Amino acid sequence: MKNDNVIDVLDDLLTRVTDSVNGYTEAGNGVRYVQLRKLFFEYAELREKMQKELQDLIVKYGGDREKNPSGSFLAGAHRVWLEFQAQINEHEADDVLEEVTRGEERALEDYDKILKDYNLPADVHAVIEKQRNQIDAALKQMLKLEAQYDVIED
Repeated sequence: MKNDNVIDVLDDLLTRVTDSVNGYTEAGNGVRYVQLRKLFFEYAELREKMQKELQDLIVKYGGDREKNPSGSFLAGAHRVWLEFQAQINEHEADDVLEEVTRGEERALEDYDKILKDYNLPADVHAVIEKQRNQIDAALKQMLKLEAQYDVIED
């Protein structure tokens, strides 16, 4: 795979991960349960580490580290919706968790598609696969928490 194509794939993932950092930060700011707030901020920190890994690979393959620092337009709109929904629902955990889960599902789909569709260099594949597994673990935790908080708040 040409370096330009590798950089394009990494840039796309960097945008997705940046969206995730922003989403987890907004979720942490929008939920009233301290345990969830702490968890969301921890996931935001983990995603910042994922950003750094992707940025390092982008530079290694000749790209620009700062190309996608703010995330995508659609994710920005999703964060606005998440914030709005949290406000009208008085920061109900199950509603915030549902939105976070939706974002994780989309991220996992993106990672799975990239791993399936592209013949990436071994070092890039290893990082993407590791990050994909971290997203999968987060998704499983969000689904479990969503069920727990749905029962608590009903």
